Amino acid sequence: MTSLELEPLLTPFRNCSEHAIADLEAWQSQGGKICGIYCVYAPIELFLACDVVPVGLCGKKQAPIKDAEQHLPASFCALIKSSYGYALTDTCPFFSFSDFLVAETTCDGKKKMYELLGRIKPLHLMHLPSRQTSEAARSYWLSAFNNLEQFLSSQGGTSATHETLARQIRQQNQIRKELSEVAKLVTDRR
Repeated sequence: MTSLELEPLLTPFRNCSEHAIADLEAWQSQGGKICGIYCVYAPIELFLACDVVPVGLCGKKQAPIKDAEQHLPASFCALIKSSYGYALTDTCPFFSFSDFLVAETTCDGKKKMYELLGRIKPLHLMHLPSRQTSEAARSYWLSAFNNLEQFLSSQGGTSATHETLARQIRQQNQIRKELSEVAKLVTDRR
C-alpha cells in the first residue's frame, strides 16, 4: 500500500483526542461514568460490560514531572512522574473527566503513586498475581476481577451479565485483531 492509498484511511484518526473529549463530555452529561486506567492489565471488557467508559491516563510528556517530584522521589521512572504530575496539576483532560480510577499492582513506584492518587479521586487497586500459570494465580485473578466488578457497580456502573461480558470480549478481541493487522501494514511499509 502506498502513502497515497494509506492517507484517506488515516483521515478519520486525525484529531482523535478532540473527538474523544467531546464524546466523553456527552457521555458524562447523560449520567455515564468514566474510569481512568493506567495499565494494559485493566480488563476493559469488564468496564464496558458494566457500562463504564475506560480512558488511558499514562503520562508521556516531561512538563508535569517537576510538579510530581515535589511528592515522589526523583528516582522514580519518568512514566510514573509524568502520570502523577498530570493528575496533580489537572492538566490531562482525560484525568479531569475520570469519575474514579482503577490501577494495578505492576510495580512499587506505581503503588506509591496510586496511594497519592487515591487522595484526589476514588481509586480501586487491582492486585495482580505474581505468576500467571498456576491454578492459584487464576483463582487470585478471578477474585480481583470480581472485586473490580463490585467497585465499578458501587461507582455508578451496572453489574455485568454473562451476555454483556461475552459480547465485550468478542468485540475487544476483534479490535485487537484489527489493530494487529494495521500494525503489520505499518511495519511492512518500513
